[in-house]
Amino acid sequence: AYADGLLVGIAPPDTVGAAQAILTAVAREVRYTPAPHRAEVAQHPDRLLVTRAGDCDDMAALVGALAESVGIPARIV
Repeated sequence: AYADGLLVGIAPPDTVGAAQAILTAVAREVRYTPAPHRAEVAQHPDRLLVTRAGDCDDMAALVGALAESVGIPARIV
């Protein structure tokens, strides 16, 4: 759904192009905000799409979820 919209004009099997489109969209559309009171509480990727704000862990989880939703294996380490 959301990730598919990011890939308009990118033909499979261009996984590099798809990954670049996902990274670009997250960098452009999600505002970095530090964790409040230094508390590490991860947001669910669906929530991040609504709030459009989160820390680096939240953004990494969103990129991973979007990548997996279009068939690109992802793992957060």
